[in-house]
Amino acid sequence: MRFRWCAVTVLCIILCSGCSDHKFGLDAKNPVTVTIWHFYNSVQQTAFDILVEKFNETEGQKRGIVIESISQGSFNELSKKIAAAAEKKSGAEPLPDVFVAYPDSAYPLYKQGLLVNFSRYLAKEETDQYARGYFSEGEFYTKKFFLFPFADSTELFILNKTEWDLFSGATGVSLDDLATWEGVAKTAARYYNWTDSLTPEPDDGRPFFGRDSLSNYFIVGCRQLGSKIPDSIATFSVENFVDENILYTLWENHYLPYIQGHFGAVCKFRNDDFRTGELIAFCSSSEGSPYFSPYVVKPDGSSELVDVLILPMPNFADAEYKFAVAQKVGMAITKSTPEKEYASTVFLKWFTEVENNTIFCVTAGYLPSREAAHTIQNIQNYIALPQAGISDIQTQALFTALDTIQTYQRHTSHAFDNSYNIRVFLEESLQEKARKDRDAVIRLMDLGVPREEALSYYVSKQNYLNWRDSFRKDLYSML
Repeated sequence: MRFRWCAVTVLCIILCSGCSDHKFGLDAKNPVTVTIWHFYNSVQQTAFDILVEKFNETEGQKRGIVIESISQGSFNELSKKIAAAAEKKSGAEPLPDVFVAYPDSAYPLYKQGLLVNFSRYLAKEETDQYARGYFSEGEFYTKKFFLFPFADSTELFILNKTEWDLFSGATGVSLDDLATWEGVAKTAARYYNWTDSLTPEPDDGRPFFGRDSLSNYFIVGCRQLGSKIPDSIATFSVENFVDENILYTLWENHYLPYIQGHFGAVCKFRNDDFRTGELIAFCSSSEGSPYFSPYVVKPDGSSELVDVLILPMPNFADAEYKFAVAQKVGMAITKSTPEKEYASTVFLKWFTEVENNTIFCVTAGYLPSREAAHTIQNIQNYIALPQAGISDIQTQALFTALDTIQTYQRHTSHAFDNSYNIRVFLEESLQEKARKDRDAVIRLMDLGVPREEALSYYVSKQNYLNWRDSFRKDLYSML
């Protein structure tokens, strides 16, 4: 009896799919091509392309859908090409049928009326299978769906444990010191002084730490310190966002360590600074874990194998709650023809089935989007497969990320008018000043000015007040 019931159920699903395919014009004998633009490279692109090929040879072949995926290099390059296509700039390619996006990058196209509301293609029973809240970021203050969630990530703290053990043995620092941003800043100062003491040359200490995303530092830091920050049209408030005490705490724990050489940034990404030994700690998105390396390249070109420890992100000492960023990535469907729009959702539902989504996400450094895939057991089962090829560092990263999203409160930034530009501003405002001012300090020291004298203006309260006023003015102008 049970077998007969299951057989009938499967038959009904197949028949229903066939009815929908016919309704929206799909024909296995005359396949429709769906073009997807993404920003994946290397390991992540390979993982994506393997699944696209699998779909084309199975589900796509049965239902008359061919997926063509194209990497646009980087997220910024993808965003620029999408914007140019949407504005129909001279020389721009037409919009793809689907593109990988975050809420901020998809929102402008939603405002232009270029995105498909695909909620009509999804039953509630289907959306309920995804982790709670995953569709909300792409609703854009409606009850409609404009961004199909397929992966999730958060931030991690990565430490060269081999170098740390030497440092800890000599100075008595503890991993507990890395639980707060204040502790990281103090530890970085001690590392600078310790490395300075190892050579006869004065003031040649090395930076301890660096980070990739200053916008996340701003936004999540504000949440940790109790500020209401820009997460919707209705709640955006410059006054709340630049609370005096909070803003100075952010300054004190990033800008001041940076200009003193305790923090650093040399390469484009902090992972590269870690790999070349410029830093022994950095924070980055868990999405980057396939590129985390256990090797440090020495100045003579040789490599050293080191132990790498992945830790959860620090919080501020006065944080009311532990907060971490939620960086969900989705796919937006652009308006075209009924056949292509429907075919796009067929692929996205297939791509986010538990098995397929786990294969891509775990390989690419993400966490899956389906509730059933969002478990330690599911991820362990895939990592244990011989063909998975997941490194020990990436395994650490995945489980630390999973623990973070289960034990931290998570901040989700909802898109609103100009939110993308505001995020870019937060990314660049403090960091660019820190870089320029650090360079100015080094130039003064090269001219023979004592270190403390060279730093005197830059560590002053007046310097902070000047930046604060400029920061507020620029932020107001963006509203």
